[in-house]
Amino acid sequence: MVKWTLTFAEAKYNLVNSAAFKATPKAQQDEIIEVNELYLNNAYYEFKKDTVYWTDVNPRKKEVVSKKGKWLII
Repeated sequence: MVKWTLTFAEAKYNLVNSAAFKATPKAQQDEIIEVNELYLNNAYYEFKKDTVYWTDVNPRKKEVVSKKGKWLII
């Protein structure tokens, strides 16, 4: 079993420094950051045999969602 925990996301850095984000109203910026932080604080990928488990965030409900999928190496 291998488990990776996210420690840095360049996408968040790029997002908060973008012109589009800076042009967004403060309340919406706060909401975007809140959802982003929720993701960063809970993000991981766990590999067990042919299955990968990971977390994502439902931005509308502001909740962490567990997901799983199959992968194949040829």
